[in-house]
Amino acid sequence: MDITTTVAMNLVFLTTLGIGFALFCCHLILVASALVLVGVGRLAFIALDRLVRSFV
Repeated sequence: MDITTTVAMNLVFLTTLGIGFALFCCHLILVASALVLVGVGRLAFIALDRLVRSFV
């Protein structure tokens, strides 16, 4: 195996790992932001529910 073939194979492998890690980070950020949105929505619902109940 030539040195150029080894370098090319290593570049392909490391690029694949890098893309996989980037996609993993994107999914992690998406899941975390979804959980934050769910929490904010729940908090808003509780606040509006208490506000409506105080007037009724």
